Amino acid sequence: MDNPPLKLVLFENTAARERINHLGVEVFEAEELEKASRRLEAAGMIDLVEKDETCCHSTQDKVWTQEPQGLRWEWYRVKDDNPAEKTATPHPCCTTTGCA
Repeated sequence: MDNPPLKLVLFENTAARERINHLGVEVFEAEELEKASRRLEAAGMIDLVEKDETCCHSTQDKVWTQEPQGLRWEWYRVKDDNPAEKTATPHPCCTTTGCA
């Protein structure tokens, strides 16, 4: 399938008791991220919105939420999977997942 409806990405945090840093849901179109953002905002779940962040060797738009139990979810869309320059300071998710 060329465009699966859901891509679930698991990130391990070796220092955490549960060993999961956060869960990621990749979407492929800006409209999909906007739809998720509106739904999450209506539910009062948005923790952070990031635009044009360079993380894990790609430039992305992201919407972050956090469950009541503390688990973080990241909805994201890759805008450029080969940016010319990396950021000087790694994104926080990169420092905990080891992708920096």
